[in-house]
Amino acid sequence: MARADVFVSVVAALHNDEDIVIDFINDALDVLKREYENYELVLVDDGSTDGTVDKVSDALKKHECIRLILLSRRFGRESALSAGLDSVIGDYIVVIEPDRDPVELIPDIVERAREGVGVVFGVREDRSGDPLLKRLAAKVFYWYFTRVLKIGLTPNSTDYRVFSRQALNAMIRMKDSLRYLRTFSLYVGYGSRSFTYSFKHRRKRPRT
Repeated sequence: MARADVFVSVVAALHNDEDIVIDFINDALDVLKREYENYELVLVDDGSTDGTVDKVSDALKKHECIRLILLSRRFGRESALSAGLDSVIGDYIVVIEPDRDPVELIPDIVERAREGVGVVFGVREDRSGDPLLKRLAAKVFYWYFTRVLKIGLTPNSTDYRVFSRQALNAMIRMKDSLRYLRTFSLYVGYGSRSFTYSFKHRRKRPRT
């Protein structure tokens, strides 16, 4: 039975995702409809130049509880997500990457957040499939944040995460124009915890 005691918002940034966006929408709505009476799927288009917007516009005619935010040009994923987060109305807010994050985990990670944690964030289980240069770049990235910036960024953390309404409101009030989710969201307090998962690529050839 769908839960009526919580409102869940799901936010995803899109850029030239016409090949996967309909599958993502259908899969996300299947989970949300099954688990919750109150939900929304907020899609932010970050200046797509393909048919992404047309496909989402068609989906808007067929489904309820979807919103589309159009940016005037490409601003980058962080800015697109920030626009979506500024608009959501849920008690718990899920940030997800439509091309690789498994939607079926949403109910579990929302429940973890409901245990009183402000931010629940994903940690990639395995990078062995990545090219060598990408793995080396990741090591340098985390070393820089830890040793130079003195920021305790969890290795292999991702942007797949859940915010409580209180934690998100604190982020929004800070009004930082460069909200880098993996670091900025941990500064607002309210506690955090991680979950480990594997990517579920929607593309036959995932973007690098």
